[in-house]
Amino acid sequence: MKTIKQIATEIGVSRQTVYNKIKKEPLSSALQGLTEKVDKTLHINFNGIELIKSAFNKETLSSDSSKKLDSISQVLIETLQQQITVLTSQLEVKDEQILKITEINKNLSESINADRRNELAGTLIDGQQKLTKGEKAEQEKKSWIKRLFMKKNS
Repeated sequence: MKTIKQIATEIGVSRQTVYNKIKKEPLSSALQGLTEKVDKTLHINFNGIELIKSAFNKETLSSDSSKKLDSISQVLIETLQQQITVLTSQLEVKDEQILKITEINKNLSESINADRRNELAGTLIDGQQKLTKGEKAEQEKKSWIKRLFMKKNS
C-alpha cells in the first residue's frame, strides 16, 4: 500500500493533482474498496495504484494524441492556404484571359458588322445604279417615242 504522496512522486505529478483525480468519476467509484485510511492518511492498495497510474497514462496519451492532431491540423491548414493562394493566382490569370478574349470578340464583331454594312451599302449603291440606268433607258425609250410622235404632230 502506498500514500497519495508516494504515488504522485512515482507518476511525476503533485499530490494535489493525484488527490483531485481520485475524487472525480469514474476513478472514485473504481477505487472504492481499494483504499484505506490509516492515521488520517489515505493508503491505496496495489490494484488502486494501477488504476490511478492508468488514469494518468490515458490523460498523457490523449494529450500526446491531441498534440499530434494539432500538428497534423496545422500542416493541413498550411497546405490548404497554399492551395488557396495558387488557385487565387490562377483565377486572376483566367480573369485576364477572359478580358482579352472579350475584347477580341468585341473587335471581331465590330469588324464583321462594318463589313456587313459595307456589303449592304455596296448592294444599295448597285441597286440604285441599276435603277438609275433603268430610269435612263426608260426615259430614252420615252424620248424616242416622244420624238416620233412629235415629228408627226409637227
